[in-house]
Amino acid sequence: YATAPDPEHDTSTYWANLPANSVSTFVVTLTSDGKDVPEDPDAPIPAEPITPDANGCYYHDTFEDGTGSWEARGASSLTLSGRVPYEGTNALLVQDRGGAWQGVQKALDATTFKAGESYSFSVNAYYDGDSAPASQDLLLSVQYTDAAGETKYGHIAQETAYNGHYVQLANTSFTLPEGASDFVLYVETANGT
Repeated sequence: YATAPDPEHDTSTYWANLPANSVSTFVVTLTSDGKDVPEDPDAPIPAEPITPDANGCYYHDTFEDGTGSWEARGASSLTLSGRVPYEGTNALLVQDRGGAWQGVQKALDATTFKAGESYSFSVNAYYDGDSAPASQDLLLSVQYTDAAGETKYGHIAQETAYNGHYVQLANTSFTLPEGASDFVLYVETANGT
């Protein structure tokens, strides 16, 4: 039995030069960095939760530099537009909606937004249409997967919007459903396109 010098190593591999026809045992001591490791070694390491900004907002999308990870929902199209910004120079323009449920959506970060916990949600939406009715009910809604694996929908806020005006869809204490996952925030109309 002989003690060899410490083997060379990087973060996942170690190596050493050994004499020919030798049998050696390496004893390696590992220390934890304090993070939980998934039981499945092939599972991805969970992402860190996002942190709120100085105003306590997890998301504050102004659309000045992009869509803020908002995406088209259904057959609708989505572009940045300076036509009617809420503030600043841009807004998110949603067009070509083929149904009331279509429009714009944003997946919520799963490490931050937890089932059974309450959050404040708010979206400012502008209602515009050349041949549209004078008013329309707009909804801020959430799509999620329930504990049985079925896709479900809930309404966070609903307001009447008037053609040519902004309306705020807000709920300062909306509780995400117990046992749910895969939350997607979206804006829709009560009916029409």
